[in-house]
Amino acid sequence: MTLRIFIVDDSNRVREAIKSLLSADSSKWQVCGEAVDGDGAVERAAEVVPDVILLDLSLPQVHGTVVATKLRDAIPSATIVIMSAQDPRLMRQFAESIQMEHFVSKSNLGTDLIASLERIAGKKRGLD
Repeated sequence: MTLRIFIVDDSNRVREAIKSLLSADSSKWQVCGEAVDGDGAVERAAEVVPDVILLDLSLPQVHGTVVATKLRDAIPSATIVIMSAQDPRLMRQFAESIQMEHFVSKSNLGTDLIASLERIAGKKRGLD
């Protein structure tokens, strides 16, 4: 099963880094779209219906928590992974408080992102 991944981050550098990480195993991951802000994220994601949405909390104009709620309503089948450069412990607690099960610290993207995606893929395949 190839997970279709949608990236929402205002930093081109972060989006490119994620795409580079995921390109190492294109049999598992496929980037199906991206958005630079919350305004376009919901509409574009609804068009491509991804399996996973990587969502930066610090977006211009509309905060990531608002976008997360809209995405969850628009695409209930998608798993949302919160990303943030903030203190990982606080952000994990925050993600859980808004009922987001998955959180990845931007400072640990290289190691934590793939591990998180592997767990999500296992759940979607019914292995967990």
